[in-house]
Amino acid sequence: MAITKIQSESLNLADDFAFTGTITGAGGGKVLQVVQTTTTLSTAFTSTSFTTATGLSVSITPSSSSNKIYVISSYTSEMSAGGRGYFTIFRDSTNVVADGLVLTQVENLNNPVTLQFLDSPSTTSAITYTVRGRVQSGGQQLNTGGGTLVMLAMEIQG
Repeated sequence: MAITKIQSESLNLADDFAFTGTITGAGGGKVLQVVQTTTTLSTAFTSTSFTTATGLSVSITPSSSSNKIYVISSYTSEMSAGGRGYFTIFRDSTNVVADGLVLTQVENLNNPVTLQFLDSPSTTSAITYTVRGRVQSGGQQLNTGGGTLVMLAMEIQG
């Protein structure tokens, strides 16, 4: 008597599968690695030039030059009364968020800040992303802090 194998019309994704050969049609967009840093240290920005925020830095080494890096940073900020401050993300020494995030605030107000950027660095060398801040004019102060500050970088398959 012959044994007939009945083929399933769907896959149970809870099962384990071993593939051989090449899988095609899956497309890009897969998260390949995630690197994160957290800090509770605050930074006071008083310069009109961008300076690096304490502890808001993450390094990642892409596995392929065609992959993208998605960078996210989240924290709170305060701005001196009547002041204007700017936050941005740098890749090494390059400002990758052209205009940055502009903050116009009243004194001692904790504002949540989230910066995010999808970068195409075209490299397999280690790169470092940092949050930097500055004020519009002298005599002003912009601060980060007020809890946990987070920065992460995700390598996305291109």
